[in-house]
Amino acid sequence: MRWDPNIRELVHEVCQQNFNCSFETMLARNPRWIAERCPRHIPAPSILVHALEFVFGVFGHGTNARSGDPLFNHTAWQKAHAVLQLAREGYLSDNEGVILYEEAGVDQYGLRKYDCSRGTNKVEGGPHADIYRKFGALNAGPRYTVNSLTDHRTFYNLQAYAKYMFGLDWRYHHSLAMINRTAFLLNYLWDIVPGASAYADWMNGDLYIQTEETFGMCRFPESLRERLEMQSYPEQNTPFARSLPHFKANDEWLRSRQALAMPARPPTTSEARSYFFANIKIFSAQAAQDGKRKINFDQFAPQWNRTADGKTRFYITPELLMAYAKGWERTNNIRASQEIINDTLKDVSRSAAAFIADDEFLMLRPFRRQCQARSTHLLHGVQ
Repeated sequence: MRWDPNIRELVHEVCQQNFNCSFETMLARNPRWIAERCPRHIPAPSILVHALEFVFGVFGHGTNARSGDPLFNHTAWQKAHAVLQLAREGYLSDNEGVILYEEAGVDQYGLRKYDCSRGTNKVEGGPHADIYRKFGALNAGPRYTVNSLTDHRTFYNLQAYAKYMFGLDWRYHHSLAMINRTAFLLNYLWDIVPGASAYADWMNGDLYIQTEETFGMCRFPESLRERLEMQSYPEQNTPFARSLPHFKANDEWLRSRQALAMPARPPTTSEARSYFFANIKIFSAQAAQDGKRKINFDQFAPQWNRTADGKTRFYITPELLMAYAKGWERTNNIRASQEIINDTLKDVSRSAAAFIADDEFLMLRPFRRQCQARSTHLLHGVQ
């Protein structure tokens, strides 16, 4: 995609004045911030196809540092050629007369913001996007995550219930306890209070037996706890309980739900990450020496838990170590693969600079800025 050159220059000036960085630096640091303030355009097939062919040719014939195989296998090349065919036929380029951006106000720096209708993000993954934000972007703790998702799930289900059952938008409180109590009282007053019959079809959960099923964080099974060499949650005022450090409120809640002496959580401190990097190399070398391609995380986790202190390192499971190691392996493999094609990457940088060069240099038509003011129905919702 090519950025609008005029708006790009305005955003670049704001980044330098307020954040002491360039447009490119802010793009790498916070791409969503840039995308909200600078429209983009997918050029015509005459430009797009050559750019895609160059990128596929460079990286497709590169070498995977871990396996020694080309980065693109036969299936990947088939998909790459399919993408090129779509680009040649014009399906990947922006269409003339199709408005993809709507003005969405002005931020505190005087930059206009835009809403992009390109893609299918608005019609897919509503609940999943909320889960991602709770766990990833907000770096939320387990307790806050469970409570937030419970609130979101309840509100989402009520909206869907009203929409699909009665064709209405749910504009009321979404506290089930309050709704159940109101419905219960109005059942006795249906012939006295006007409108009380509106709750006649409400499924009152208070009139049913409460489930014993556990939601959210569950207790660690005793067999798993013993295998991973974790201590159980101690009783209060015991010598072992007094020997443990003072935990933060979130960690205290988590370990009580897990029934563990210390919470089981991913590495988050610098000491925990240093311990991981120091020992993952040992276990990786041991796996290579034994002729195995996979690291024995079932052996790594008990060793970690035996030396956990509850301050800089907490309990951990093989699954958490495996997930953390995937990022480490991927980063190492990417760096090694880049070193193999380092000279070619310089050509990629030069071609990228040419791809986003001024229109006068490439003798292209001006940037097609197809934007409009936000529609009234988008501001106020469907009535």
